[in-house]
Amino acid sequence: MSKKEAFTLGGFLLFIMGFLSLILWFVGMQISFLSFLDQWGPLSQLTWRGLCIVIGLVMIYISKTDFTV
Repeated sequence: MSKKEAFTLGGFLLFIMGFLSLILWFVGMQISFLSFLDQWGPLSQLTWRGLCIVIGLVMIYISKTDFTV
């Protein structure tokens, strides 16, 4: 597996985990290893989940972009 493929996979995993945790949070459930976010309040929980989604999408975009000119 090349670095580009690993970066894409990491971006997809981060995006899916953030999106899934956001959906579950809206219906009152949570992913067990993200339960530490409950300590910080709803705004910071939403911020962290949103950041996971955005950073995952940015990682996917960067890994799929050809920067050669």
